[in-house]
Amino acid sequence: MSAATPDQHPVVLPTAPVLAAVLGGAVSVVLGVLVLAWPEVTLKIGAVLFGIQLVVVGAVRVALGLLIGSVEGWVRAVYVVSGVLVAIAGIVCIRQPVLSVAVIVLVIGVGWLVEGVALLAAGAGAESGRWPALVAGGISVVAAVVLLAYPVETTELMLSLGGWLLVLIGMMTMIGVPWLMRESRRARDVDA
Repeated sequence: MSAATPDQHPVVLPTAPVLAAVLGGAVSVVLGVLVLAWPEVTLKIGAVLFGIQLVVVGAVRVALGLLIGSVEGWVRAVYVVSGVLVAIAGIVCIRQPVLSVAVIVLVIGVGWLVEGVALLAAGAGAESGRWPALVAGGISVVAAVVLLAYPVETTELMLSLGGWLLVLIGMMTMIGVPWLMRESRRARDVDA
């Protein structure tokens, strides 16, 4: 019997990664259910967690600015100033989570609007292949206007969709990874 080449046998997943994937899927399902059951609380918790991340990133940036000697002074100053600003933004998110969610929605809306206008301008100026840019730009502008005109409703909708996606992805992971493991073992046993 000749030696098997890698493409003749499917990969057999080890048990630990499968268990980790199933655990990750279960966590996704639980988080999705929590988001769906208590959307306002999860928004506030998300804003606080985002704030903690910003404070940590800001502190790291300040430390890098103060401790790295291999870059020019102005670069170090930019690191320190940007780190302080990022940390302040994080503190605002922690202390005022509802305000931080509103600011995030505003930034997303403005970003979509700017991107949409840029795509429309690029599409209008293009000699060929203009339709994808025009369609994407139009969708982006409409989405931005809706988000900016109805920030509470669109935030609730995005949160609800996110919760359902977490549940769906988590369930598919919990089902799919063990199934893949079983099929992989079955194929290995047939070849043996």
